[in-house]
Amino acid sequence: MDSLDDVRDSMQTFVHAFREFNQDLESSLAMLRVRHDAISGLWTDEAARRYQQEFGPFEETLRRYSTHEGPRLQQYIEEK
Repeated sequence: MDSLDDVRDSMQTFVHAFREFNQDLESSLAMLRVRHDAISGLWTDEAARRYQQEFGPFEETLRRYSTHEGPRLQQYIEEK
């Protein structure tokens, strides 16, 4: 059985990794938006329409996590 010190150390490692994950996700989302915006006006065929139908919900899910769920989870975890 782990000691409480081991549990605390593991939790601190997790918090650090979780924080980095959220930061990396936010950076990736920003880069994705820039790249998407750069090509979206150039691509107007049927494939672009299908892509946009999938990209919109995907981007919204990432944005919602990045702006709401991720920060709330991080705050909750850091308080524990």
